[in-house]
Amino acid sequence: MQKIHNRLRTKLDFYHNWHNYKYSSHIHFFILIIFLAIIFMIIFLKFEGLIGKKNNNKISASENSKALTAQADWQAGTYDMGADLINAPGDMKLFDEAEVDPSVGSWTTDGAGSLSSLYDGNTVTGISLAGGNYILRDFGQTVSNITKYRIYFTGGPGGTVFPGLCGKPKTPLAFSCGDLDGDGIEWLNYATFGNTNMEPGVWNDKLIGPSGHSKLRLVADESYTITEYEFYFQPLTATHTTASTQIGDVSADPGRYVVQYQGFDATETEPANTTIDYRVQLVNSSGASTSGWTAWASGDVADLTTTYPSQLTLTQTKLDAGETYLQVQSKLTSTDGVSTPTLSDYTVNYHTNKAPSAPSAL
Repeated sequence: MQKIHNRLRTKLDFYHNWHNYKYSSHIHFFILIIFLAIIFMIIFLKFEGLIGKKNNNKISASENSKALTAQADWQAGTYDMGADLINAPGDMKLFDEAEVDPSVGSWTTDGAGSLSSLYDGNTVTGISLAGGNYILRDFGQTVSNITKYRIYFTGGPGGTVFPGLCGKPKTPLAFSCGDLDGDGIEWLNYATFGNTNMEPGVWNDKLIGPSGHSKLRLVADESYTITEYEFYFQPLTATHTTASTQIGDVSADPGRYVVQYQGFDATETEPANTTIDYRVQLVNSSGASTSGWTAWASGDVADLTTTYPSQLTLTQTKLDAGETYLQVQSKLTSTDGVSTPTLSDYTVNYHTNKAPSAPSAL
């Protein structure tokens, strides 16, 4: 370096004169300090930017959430017959009185016609019954709090009484036929569907009082065509389950996935004699879960993963299996059959492995 310095002094007058200036070395030192300061600031700002980016990722991730609040949100999941998603759109309640889903269980008859005609809304076609023929409704499960039958039929004289079988006389009340098919469950025959006779060509609504049955049979004493046949019950419980990918779906941003579920916050109303409980599980896109459901619990949860670490911790095994979605099951219960709880919405918060991608410019 010294040889280069001496050569420049002999070749360049301004360089020689500058170094003859008595303060030149001080100025050199000052310039070096400024240069080093600039380099330090560049490095610092670059490092600070990286930290800021990481922090932004965490902030963005912590703000990710999924809320179920609209009627379409609830209807995207699965729910049983007791869940009322219609009468107060956006809220989920218990029906005051609900029709038993005609697709649940099975229908059998020894009459003529298509069984599906009994619940197609058409009061013209149906099942033709001769005297002694029957229609059996097997729910496949005990349906609690059955309250009413509705039946529409044609043929037969006015004031018709439908009798029971099993060697029992005609009666205006329901009676048990015993276990007719050996499966341990008694069948229930209905005679007149109440204390009044039924008329052809009109809807006949017959109250039977709260009860729980799994098999109900109607038997004709003459020739009739039953065109519509409905069952109603007063639900004491209703269960709703979110769709498998409804919570935690970030697939629109490739490479992004949920790494931790946090808070669960619900908006609900629980009058006396009612409750709302929840349970959750991690699932893959097909709804399969290796850890299964958590225990039923009520109210908000500050941190889901901390509360249920064995089931909701997103381990590498769960990530590899694609079990990064959260499924929520809600259960509404009434113990008096009169009051109903109301679930208006709930929100699930979660972290992801990175911040969402910035939207593309239009």
